Amino acid sequence: QIDLAPHLELDTQQFSAMLDASEPDNVFSLLLDNTPELVPHDALGDFRTRLSQILTTASMLRLTSPNDRWQFAVLSLSCKDAFYQHPDLQATWKAVELRGTKLVDEMQHWSDELWAELQANHTENAT
Repeated sequence: QIDLAPHLELDTQQFSAMLDASEPDNVFSLLLDNTPELVPHDALGDFRTRLSQILTTASMLRLTSPNDRWQFAVLSLSCKDAFYQHPDLQATWKAVELRGTKLVDEMQHWSDELWAELQANHTENAT
């Protein structure tokens, strides 16, 4: 039998807004699957709000691919939320904005010293 009942239909703008609103949930799922140590065991509502803020910052930095946005969230959670403000990363953000370079490609050029400093900043803030 053919279903002739009316169905919910979204226009392009509504569908896009729905996808944007669900992105923190998608990132949360990816974190659980790939880096569960970054997900807190409680206050998950606050954590979702934090993920939403991190993704807003990713948008500000012109990170558009799902992989780059997820990687940005991982960096924000494993280094510190404001890691992207490090002076040595300004060339990364310019390359992303002006040339459309992917964050994951740019990260390969980050020095061991930069990585150590980003991780040290997280350790300082965690204590």
